[in-house]
Amino acid sequence: MGTARIAYTLTGMTEDDAKKLGVATEPVARSHYVRLDPAKSNYAALEDAQWFEKVPYKLENGEQVPAAEPWTPPEVKAASQADLAALVTAIKRGAPTASRSHQSCRRTIAPFAPC
Repeated sequence: MGTARIAYTLTGMTEDDAKKLGVATEPVARSHYVRLDPAKSNYAALEDAQWFEKVPYKLENGEQVPAAEPWTPPEVKAASQADLAALVTAIKRGAPTASRSHQSCRRTIAPFAPC
C-alpha cells in the first residue's frame, strides 16, 4: 500500500459469502452486492465490512444506472424445537388447497416458507 493513509477494497459477493448471508449463490444474484472493507487505515480502528446493494436508478435524461445503497444482511434465525415441530406438522398436513384461507397458510407455514 505504500504511503497511503486510508485505503479501501471493493469486492463482489463470493459464493461463500452468499451462502452465509442467505443470498442466492448464482453469479447473477451475487452480482447485485458488493462489500467495502478498510484495507488500510492508520487513523481509525478496524471496522466490519459494509455491504451495498446495486439498485437501478433512473436519471433525469431517462438513462438507468446502478446505484449502491447500504444493505444489511438478513438476520439468521436458528430454529427452535417448537419451530421444527410446527414445520413437521405443516408438512404432514400438506400444502394449503384453494379451499383453505390464505390466513390459515400464514399461521402454519409462513415462518418457514412463503404462502
